[in-house]
Amino acid sequence: RPVKPEPWVMGLMWPAYLWMSFVALAFPALVVRDLAWGTVRGLEWAAALGGGPPFAVLGDGDRRLGLLRLSGLAVLGFAAAGLLAGFVQAKLPPRLRRVTVPIGGLAPGLDGLTILHLSDLHLGATRSRGELARLVERLNAAHPDLVALTGDVADGRASHLGPAVAPLAGLRAPLGVHFVSGNHEYYW
Repeated sequence: RPVKPEPWVMGLMWPAYLWMSFVALAFPALVVRDLAWGTVRGLEWAAALGGGPPFAVLGDGDRRLGLLRLSGLAVLGFAAAGLLAGFVQAKLPPRLRRVTVPIGGLAPGLDGLTILHLSDLHLGATRSRGELARLVERLNAAHPDLVALTGDVADGRASHLGPAVAPLAGLRAPLGVHFVSGNHEYYW
């Protein structure tokens, strides 16, 4: 929609993102649990049909029900722990790492060139302007020769995100600040 979303809609962004993350963690865990469960049940069934010695890992109905409940709780616990770890990681400021990249045949004038690579900020409803302003200060303090913004800088319509991305105008580098769009820029 061309109209800026209402504040209450923006307030639903975090719960929606958290729910999507929870499902993305819980679903594969349930698939793994069910594949393991089905394999063991199949082995029990094959042993019973083959007339061999009983193979009853899962036990009788009450024990199986208890194991199903316990494994379901384990899946929920795994998804909740993963969600919490991901949320904490997402709210931390990005790490600034120095990586030396040896390049054979590089022109002597480029030796020691520092390129600051910044990607996947996903500015919008989940990151504040203040967080970005503090990040820009940290990045400028690293004194890069060139800044490369490589996509997924924002989530939302460009017409709505001007104030959110405005601190990026403060990035400084003698050889410039360069940007290429990512898939999230194309979504909007």
